[in-house]
Amino acid sequence: MSSPGFSLLGTMVPDNLIAGDHKIVTQTATVSGTGTMSRGRLLARRSKTVPTDGTADVGNTGDGAMTTVTGGPATAVGTYTVTCITAPTGAGANDAVFSVKSPNGAILGEAVQGAAFENEQLGFTIGDVAGVDFIVGDAFTVAVTVPTGITCVDIDPTAGDGSAHPYGILADDIDLSSGDVRTVMYLTGQYNPNAMSVADGIDIATLEDELRAMSIFLVPVVGA
Repeated sequence: MSSPGFSLLGTMVPDNLIAGDHKIVTQTATVSGTGTMSRGRLLARRSKTVPTDGTADVGNTGDGAMTTVTGGPATAVGTYTVTCITAPTGAGANDAVFSVKSPNGAILGEAVQGAAFENEQLGFTIGDVAGVDFIVGDAFTVAVTVPTGITCVDIDPTAGDGSAHPYGILADDIDLSSGDVRTVMYLTGQYNPNAMSVADGIDIATLEDELRAMSIFLVPVVGA
């Protein structure tokens, strides 16, 4: 029995992409990108939404802002908390120190006001205040959420929206020149890596373990 939004295919397209009789599960998704993509393209899913700015607590004394927020390959869904633990060294010094905590409560490090904080889960900058310095206890939050619907894009190992990891294989050729396209993705099965493609700079072979855990098995076909 298939789950809602999924189907079990009983027939196969007779080409070199499908390389075995492992049951194929498909899902309809929106594909976003540019140009054209061919059947067999290995894609990722945008599974997280990361805001571009942090949200200042309503009780903050300091009037600086958290901007240029980015995710990373290990970004988690949930709320990150960034709290001032050391006040500026002097009026207008703009060098307050903040503790950065992940949604599960782990401390990711300390961020210094005015300097970019970079971590595999989160990046941001807390800027200078306009007139009132931060005090200990001032805080910002960054809420990482799950987007509605399923949007697939090329794999980007540095992305913080979930697209650093493979999700499925494009079942048909598509043309994205006029915008996003609704199409079918293969989520499980046996596939010939010689008939597949992936974003520039990525070697499909390096993803084999991750794909196997998803029940996507790479089976080279001689002469393909």
